[in-house]
Amino acid sequence: MNLTLKRAEGVMNETRDGSEPFEIRDAAELPDVPFVLDLPDGQKLLVGELPPGTVIEVASWRGTDRPDNRTLRLVLGVSTDANDETSETPQPEYSRGPGSEAARRARAARRRQRAWIGILASSVAVILGALAFYLSPLEIVHPSLGSSVGFGPANSALVVTGPPAEEYNTGQLIVADTGQNALAIGRVSAVTGDELLLQTDTGYIQVARDRVVGPSLLILPFVGYLFPIISN
Repeated sequence: MNLTLKRAEGVMNETRDGSEPFEIRDAAELPDVPFVLDLPDGQKLLVGELPPGTVIEVASWRGTDRPDNRTLRLVLGVSTDANDETSETPQPEYSRGPGSEAARRARAARRRQRAWIGILASSVAVILGALAFYLSPLEIVHPSLGSSVGFGPANSALVVTGPPAEEYNTGQLIVADTGQNALAIGRVSAVTGDELLLQTDTGYIQVARDRVVGPSLLILPFVGYLFPIISN
């Protein structure tokens, strides 16, 4: 009966790569070893000092042919002694002591500081914008009648107007006071002297030149619905 031993580091592999086996014929010829394994038919397997993680494959068969499916195979693995210290990958420890609490408070304080800086910057920008608009010749008006603007009727929007102009062109969109406590937005249809004819959705309105609030520069749709609430 033949006995071959093959050694693999860390894996169990039943290789048949034709590597040259070595035979143990007489156990008495070998020095003392810490482990002896009795095999069938009286053979003995002597295992010496091996590093942890070593895997040994033992194959035993009769005859002189190559191993086949009747071959007796045995795999031995060398493990670490339970009393020995094993190396472990150190895991990060998350301290919950005073240091981490101080860091958490510092981060929270920085977040609050950034939030206050953002609020302050936004407030300053709004105040400066309002001041610049107040000092400029621009006006925000709420027409109550006239041409449809944006996505709704004239009274659904607020209109930003510029200062009155010296001349107005046909087709130009302007806002004018109708003299009936109402502002109208419409397009210039004709200019005759000091009178302007505005085209609206319901017809034409004739206004004096000195009643013109100014040309339309920007339309804010749907904001006009909130104007009565804001004005009150």
